[in-house]
Amino acid sequence: MQTSALTNNMRADFERYDATRAEVMMDKHTNRPRGFGFVFFKDEGGLKDAIRDMHEKVSNKTGT
Repeated sequence: MQTSALTNNMRADFERYDATRAEVMMDKHTNRPRGFGFVFFKDEGGLKDAIRDMHEKVSNKTGT
């Protein structure tokens, strides 16, 4: 999958939290995703809401 598509997908996941930027980190040798990225938020409220909601989402998938 292209870097821009991955970044757009990640941005879409966080846009309801007022994310201003999202970036998927890519391996410079293989041009494959490294498995993490960064999301920048407009304010701390959006950041806290994203952490809370995404933690619940991941916890429900893993059963923890």
